[in-house]
Amino acid sequence: MRYTGSFASIVMCIVLGCGINFTPYSNEDMSSPNGDSTVYTGSSSLRAAPDFDLTLFSGDIFQLSDFKGSVVVLNFWGSYCVPCRWEMPAFETVSLEYQDRGVVFVGIAVGDTEDAATSFANEVGVTYRLGLDEEGDITITYGVTELPTTYIIDGDGNQVRKFNVANEAVLRLYLDGQIRSKS
Repeated sequence: MRYTGSFASIVMCIVLGCGINFTPYSNEDMSSPNGDSTVYTGSSSLRAAPDFDLTLFSGDIFQLSDFKGSVVVLNFWGSYCVPCRWEMPAFETVSLEYQDRGVVFVGIAVGDTEDAATSFANEVGVTYRLGLDEEGDITITYGVTELPTTYIIDGDGNQVRKFNVANEAVLRLYLDGQIRSKS
């Protein structure tokens, strides 16, 4: 029997949860003292963001370490994931607002096909960097267990925030804080 992209997408949605938190381990080391989903940014708790190479849909190669000095918004998403589809227009809007302020947006499609991912991205009008984690290596390295998952990486290459579904206000709040801390 030949499985279609839709079947694979449904399976990935079930496995990754599509926004439903079923994380089987404690994120205590990634949380602030008050238990929210943000990373506590005390100097002893910063975690270096793992470097990776990603082939973008444009054919270019994105390497995280090339963007040291910039704030990077790293978003794991899938075209089949309803919360991902809801938040992507907000990411596009905010990416355009912050592109001249040292902020780089990168979207990593997970468990998707390039056709489905690019089709949805084109429908939304996404202009920031997008690629497909074909083997799942980046997703595993970052410990992504649900979609969407977004990391904010500071100019020093540290993970300073991790969250799931976000709107424009949440993105602006976190990014403004990172930009202020660089000044």
